[in-house]
Amino acid sequence: MNRIKELRKKNGYTVKTLATQLGLAQSMLTNYENGSAMPRNQGFWTDLAAIFAVSEAYLMGLICAEEELLLMAYRQHKWASGGEANSRPVGSRA
Repeated sequence: MNRIKELRKKNGYTVKTLATQLGLAQSMLTNYENGSAMPRNQGFWTDLAAIFAVSEAYLMGLICAEEELLLMAYRQHKWASGGEANSRPVGSRA
């Protein structure tokens, strides 16, 4: 199950305000939250992940909180080092 409702509440959004920000009908957002409909537009997941500052995978429920923290730490480290950190494949000996 996705984490839309959980993150919406955690971040202080009402269905109305978040739906308006995303350009959706409130009923559609509610359907996305409860899983009775799935967004067809990948841009929806991208926009919502940016609003909540989480990965799309976490938002979709594909990874757990611990994996999200690791992913965020990796991205932050990579960004802080100019994008070159750990750029070689895991297990390579270069």
